[in-house]
Amino acid sequence: MHDFLVHFHSGTRWLLLGAAMFAIFRYATGNIQGRPFEKLDNTAGAIFVGTVHFQLLLGFILYLGYFQPWNADMSVVMKDPVGRFFAVEHIAGMLL
Repeated sequence: MHDFLVHFHSGTRWLLLGAAMFAIFRYATGNIQGRPFEKLDNTAGAIFVGTVHFQLLLGFILYLGYFQPWNADMSVVMKDPVGRFFAVEHIAGMLL
């Protein structure tokens, strides 16, 4: 299950990127053309926010359910570059 979630979490980043690009395209072209805000613009924003929340939920499930760095000796985790990345740097960067 862990491997599936890791790959699914990794794959949904492309959905998130696509949704972001579509929403930005809709908003930018609408602003440049002076077009009023349409239902498709609202849908694009909602899809983007939904994919962000879904990606965040998957990340929290992986972090809290499987990784659990607080069960390990943090001095050991912080000396390992990969362990430090997933215990501290990745989650901090994504939350920002």
